[in-house]
Amino acid sequence: MLAALLCGAPAWAMPAEGTPADTETPSAEPHIPHTWRLLVIPFPAGNSTDGLGFGIAADVWRRPVAWTHGYDLKIRPYAWTTINGNRQSISVQVERRGVWDLAGRIGFRRQSNLPYAGSGGGDVVFPWGDVELGNQTLGLSGFATVSRQLNTSPWFLYLQAYVRWMDVAPGEGALLAQREPLAEEGGTYFDVSAGLFVDHTDQWPVPTAGYMGEVDLRVGATLANGTVSPLAGLHGELVYWWSLGSPRWVVGARALVEHSLGERPFFEQDVTGGRLRDDLGSDQALSGYGPGRTRGDGVVAVMVELRPELVSFAKDNVKILLSLYAEEAFLFRAWDPGPHMPSVGVAPMGVFWRGAQLRPFIAWGWRRKEHEDDRRVALPQVGISFVDPL
Repeated sequence: MLAALLCGAPAWAMPAEGTPADTETPSAEPHIPHTWRLLVIPFPAGNSTDGLGFGIAADVWRRPVAWTHGYDLKIRPYAWTTINGNRQSISVQVERRGVWDLAGRIGFRRQSNLPYAGSGGGDVVFPWGDVELGNQTLGLSGFATVSRQLNTSPWFLYLQAYVRWMDVAPGEGALLAQREPLAEEGGTYFDVSAGLFVDHTDQWPVPTAGYMGEVDLRVGATLANGTVSPLAGLHGELVYWWSLGSPRWVVGARALVEHSLGERPFFEQDVTGGRLRDDLGSDQALSGYGPGRTRGDGVVAVMVELRPELVSFAKDNVKILLSLYAEEAFLFRAWDPGPHMPSVGVAPMGVFWRGAQLRPFIAWGWRRKEHEDDRRVALPQVGISFVDPL
């Protein structure tokens, strides 16, 4: 009965050509055979602020044997620390794909040298130097999202609850202490969201054709310094993939819009809305400007990616691809978009058993050398991701 409730059959998950299909859909089967996979990935990572670090992540996923790609359940534990002890991050994420889609994450983050580069693009493109640093934070966050497929269409309606608690100690003389943004000494932020999600891709997790998008509205509040600060937010995203004559050559494009009405706590300004709550500057949008520095009340970003497949082996269970991408973005302070924030990036990408991926990347963002000087230079950011840049 549980399998009947949770297992749907997306278009990309139907049996391959020449495979007999059952007369009933998988969601009608009382017992569905599955295959399980495990990928454990120890990895180095780091950036110019935190220094060198190392971590370990695992993808544990399963899919019905009739599916050719993807998964209907994935669990991803993740842990990372810097060698100097400045930063630790631990999380567990769960995704469930089917007629009922479920997603959730719980995480802990500690940072003894958190960068704060102000709010909005005008601040972020200027490297403030040591005055950005010296802030100490630790906190917990979590969200739970439940989605329901609308009949047999590729559309889903989803609801989400989200919360983040942070304890903050601003550095003496640091920009965070000077600016005193909302919750500069910590607080609790929470919201609830409602949205629509569409998935019309040919395969997952690395599509070669089709589109995916979501739009959501959220309402929430910050509890800090004995006051309640309400807000509302809107988030929308659309991603499209095309094959260039062959599924070995793919072009992708993404448009992202995000904005809040009402004051956001500073520690929440680098997180978008949506079903998975992406971090700006971490591994997708604005990756050329680094995690932690990218803060604002809203963002508009457009990205394009060229993704050729370089080689495949082990009966197509291991594929090596190359991701080349470029992005143009504006990071708002209130309704001022600030200067444009371009990024370019390059990444080898491994796809394993058509259900998990690994993408170490280097991305460049352009920053000013001097506060009053409009000339900018490209500075690199290095990271590792378990999703594609789109």
